Amino acid sequence: MDETPSPLREVPDSQEDLHRTLVEAMDALILQLDPQGRVTYANPAATRLLGKVLAETREVRIGDLPREEDRGLVERSFRRALEGSPAVPLLWKAPCPEGERTFLTRFSVARRPDGSVRACIAHGGDVTDRARVEEERKLFYHALQHAVHGMCITDVRGRILYVNRAFEELYGFTQEEARGKNPRILNPGRRVYREWGVDEETYDRLFSEMWEALLDPERGAWEGELINRRRDGSLMWVRLYISSIRDVRGDVTAFFATPMDLTAQKEQEEQVRLETYRAITLTAEMRDEETGAHLVRIGAYARLLAETLGLPGKFARDLELFAPFHDIGKVGIPDRILLAPRKLDPDEFEIMKSHALIGYNILKDKPSLALAAEIARGHHERWDGSGYPSHLKETEIPLAARITAVADVYDALRSRRPYKAPWDHPRTAEHIREQGGIHFDPSVVEAFFQVQEGFQEIFRKHAS
Repeated sequence: MDETPSPLREVPDSQEDLHRTLVEAMDALILQLDPQGRVTYANPAATRLLGKVLAETREVRIGDLPREEDRGLVERSFRRALEGSPAVPLLWKAPCPEGERTFLTRFSVARRPDGSVRACIAHGGDVTDRARVEEERKLFYHALQHAVHGMCITDVRGRILYVNRAFEELYGFTQEEARGKNPRILNPGRRVYREWGVDEETYDRLFSEMWEALLDPERGAWEGELINRRRDGSLMWVRLYISSIRDVRGDVTAFFATPMDLTAQKEQEEQVRLETYRAITLTAEMRDEETGAHLVRIGAYARLLAETLGLPGKFARDLELFAPFHDIGKVGIPDRILLAPRKLDPDEFEIMKSHALIGYNILKDKPSLALAAEIARGHHERWDGSGYPSHLKETEIPLAARITAVADVYDALRSRRPYKAPWDHPRTAEHIREQGGIHFDPSVVEAFFQVQEGFQEIFRKHAS
């Protein structure tokens, strides 16, 4: 028989010894209390966690252990247990050698056959780390909920997991409505982007670059401007900050997005742009016999034609803004020719014709004025190639210039000049009909006749 001593502790030979051994070996906090709440036994884990209070004090009551603000809660729970109430988990904090700790405990009562209390057992564990995580989670949730900007979290498949209050207010979707849906519900689609001046190639590249950045471990984030649709169907520009969330292995598990509404900013920028460009055109026209009303009419005619042709909304709006730049090159024409109260002779007319290239050269190097440059250079070209300055024909002429040509001629014929009386609308419309396929793009002429009443209304509304 092997006489080597066993490293195992001697097994208790009684049920009571077994129970005590188990209790003393447990990491859980175990306290035995008498009916007055005095601690009559504490296992080693409780002594270790609660420190000197248990180790050195002869008489400790359950109410002495928690921090001051939790004492009433613990004592009430103890009394309810004695009264026979079901055991309920109790969360409380206590000062300990390693600092304040959080405990989750229950009270269980052992009774004699006659129903009197023999003892009360407080049993539970140290949940400080778990409680700290929960508190941090609550703090994080509170911060998200009350953040100024909208926030959205989606899973790796793109399903919305969470949106905060600012997101609800921005988009009109409640948390319940948004949860489980794909953020594509906010994307108005290619057609809307096209209306706002974003072509399909740019649209595809925009979202391709977004996903490339988000899935790249080195970057993992993307920032850019998007058009979004609210729940009520209204549209807005947003600046979107979006980042990928990865686990310890580096795998993407979720996405976190913060949209910022740019609507007011965009509107303000557009207003400044409009006012600036209109000031430029008005300054140029001060040298001519034209008026501000003439410029407004040209822009309005051009936009009406563009919309009738089914062109994108952004193009139509820009055309309204830039068509009035058509004669900006006249700033380079001498007054004796520009202001001559008669029909120009051939030599003078050649000088006058140079205003198209002068205007183009003024505008050509400014990317934001590229459309205006096309109009300035091309609005005197003719469909049959007999125009100036480059004898372009048909679709060689930029579309914006072809549209502006009809608008400009209509307004010029309807207006009084020192050398001519104004024409009425029927005579002007007939001239435009006759010049379709000669001077003017036939499709623009067709559009004109679809909305000629609109032309008359614009002329009346903005009379000089």
